[in-house]
Amino acid sequence: MKIPYLRLKMLAKVSRVALFCLIIITAFLRSDVDAGTIEQHSRYGLIYFYEDGCPYCERQTPVLQRYLRDYPMAVLKVEIRHRPDLTARFNITMVPTIILVQKGSASRLLISKGAIGYQKLKYRISDGIKYLEKQRRQKQIVGWSVTP
Repeated sequence: MKIPYLRLKMLAKVSRVALFCLIIITAFLRSDVDAGTIEQHSRYGLIYFYEDGCPYCERQTPVLQRYLRDYPMAVLKVEIRHRPDLTARFNITMVPTIILVQKGSASRLLISKGAIGYQKLKYRISDGIKYLEKQRRQKQIVGWSVTP
């Protein structure tokens, strides 16, 4: 069965328009995260608490590594058995735990306790930076723990 030339041409045009719309939508969705995080990453860092042999940490580590490839920033990896002083200082009761810190300040924000996926990690860090920059109120990031 042959498809008429006109119909093929129309399908190709629709496909190009759909692809263009998809590119624009993706760029729009990413712009909120990218603009708010990439330029500000030099002022922020992450502290990643983990434990060797922890299955949840083994799932979280590649997600965090992917995030750091896409949005480079400083990260301090803390194995809880080797650094009990930091574990106690940050009151870590569960691994993996990721904390966003503002360099040169005591401000910090709990990003996750337990393993989370890439998209959730990306948006939590973006929202966390906006919160620490006073661009978001605590009510807008419900369920997060803010520490002085």
